[in-house]
Amino acid sequence: MLIWHHRKRNDPTSQRSRNGKQCNTIGKAIQSVLQVHANRAGVSTGLIKRVREFTGATFAQTMILGQMQEGEIAMSDLASFARQVGVNVSAQAIDKRFNKKTATFFQELLNASFTQVWQRIQWQFPYWNVSAK
Repeated sequence: MLIWHHRKRNDPTSQRSRNGKQCNTIGKAIQSVLQVHANRAGVSTGLIKRVREFTGATFAQTMILGQMQEGEIAMSDLASFARQVGVNVSAQAIDKRFNKKTATFFQELLNASFTQVWQRIQWQFPYWNVSAK
């Protein structure tokens, strides 16, 4: 663990404050990815041609919520998670969406996730001369 010279060594309030700021910063980055970037990626990858039920954001949120469950997950479970984000679709409608466009969509979201998090936390690593591209 690195301890900077200007911080008290065992100051728990300082540590909590830093952790809270980091969580808030990362939370905002994830929120941006799952809403703004997901909607853009849905359109740019062709996953979302016209908004009927799913948007890029609701599709990403459905899949991510579904994958956070323990054990195997059925398409009917994903349809249930879709209802939690405001989308009423069948298990078959979700199953039809698993194709190359879906893979490309999630690849773009993963890239956006890394970029967004890095842009928000890079100030914590002033000696790293690395930029997100």
